[in-house]
Amino acid sequence: MRSRPIARRSFAALLLALSLAGCSGLRTESRVEEPPEPAQKRLPREEAKKPAKPGRKSEALPHSPVDDGALAPVFAPSIADAPRLTLDQQIRIRFHEKALSSGAPKSVPVLRALVVADPGLLRAAFTAMGMNVWAITWNGSRIEESRSPRLPAEVKAERFIRDFAFALWPVESVRRSIPQDMDLIVSERGDTEIRALIRNKAPILRAVITRTRNRSLITLANAPEGYTLDIEAAR
Repeated sequence: MRSRPIARRSFAALLLALSLAGCSGLRTESRVEEPPEPAQKRLPREEAKKPAKPGRKSEALPHSPVDDGALAPVFAPSIADAPRLTLDQQIRIRFHEKALSSGAPKSVPVLRALVVADPGLLRAAFTAMGMNVWAITWNGSRIEESRSPRLPAEVKAERFIRDFAFALWPVESVRRSIPQDMDLIVSERGDTEIRALIRNKAPILRAVITRTRNRSLITLANAPEGYTLDIEAAR
């Protein structure tokens, strides 16, 4: 079966569709852990996570293309490893050429996310074009959401948690949470840290994180789904 077009299955494209359509209030829903499902559809249970892999030396990051059918997996590090953070984020979305050719827009409104994390709890609230569109609370085993009624069901809190944690959780915690068939390569260049999730020598997720005293800039590229997030945050 052929996969859906990249623009439709991408987290960023769905948020954009919501922001352009407008919102008329939020509804609240709570979700508890479901029985086991395929890894790409749910957060893995913490007790099922694999042992830590030994550290690796910095390596050159590959640039070979990813097959269109290879979606970025959904995973999450342990909530107990969450850093203590309070962030006011401005998120800019850029679509790759293959996403543009599938119908993704060339320009996207800036999104704002207020995020608070500490060991045991992650909370995030999103606004777009001045409207509240989404709020998430995650304690490691349960996700609670307040969602606009116009927010498509395909927009998943698990994917936001994955992207956020991939860039900001401790490296070894991320390494323990990734699928068995993937590797995490980490390198540093001055004040910049680079994290790359690799499968079969091809990049799946790549985060470039630059931190200063009061601000951080994260560029997170999702190759299979065809988008890049530029996230500027004040601490």
